[in-house]
Amino acid sequence: MEAFPLFDRIDAFVDASITGVLKPHPVAYKQALLEMDEDAESVVFVDDQPINIAGSEAVGIPSVWFDVTNPVRSVAATVALLGLD
Repeated sequence: MEAFPLFDRIDAFVDASITGVLKPHPVAYKQALLEMDEDAESVVFVDDQPINIAGSEAVGIPSVWFDVTNPVRSVAATVALLGLD
């Protein structure tokens, strides 16, 4: 982690190689929420895999499927869910 200065700007980093729990298992999302000290309703999950979106939505996290063929729409949807528009 020290080799990547950008990680200093991240509030929480949940690594499945350490936790042993992969998305879309509900525990993966719950662990991330715990690490961030946030409720599901206060975050937005973004992923390009529909199965991971289903996993996050199953634990109540608002989510955006990031369509790599239409990144403008995906970013706009994310911004709207975050209330940043």
